[in-house]
Amino acid sequence: MTRVGPASPCINVCVLDAGNCCTGCGRTVVEIARWGRMNPDEQWAVLARLERALIETRRQLQQIQKDLGRHEILVDSGIIDAHLMVLGQMEDVFARE
Repeated sequence: MTRVGPASPCINVCVLDAGNCCTGCGRTVVEIARWGRMNPDEQWAVLARLERALIETRRQLQQIQKDLGRHEILVDSGIIDAHLMVLGQMEDVFARE
């Protein structure tokens, strides 16, 4: 039985960061460009890497919130909340797969 590839992890938040990674889905620009030509195993490998990165980013953001305190105004908490929202959308993508 041939393994079926996953749906694209794109969540339509398509902005590249300084490292040429999408701030929405986390894929590199090369992964985005190659997605349709990757075989299913390669696509699943990308999703596995994204899931590991998602877990680590969530841990880091939760630690920042804990260190700063929810009401202390040292950074724009809206930025942290926005990142957590995008992470939640990515978790929804992984849950559908």
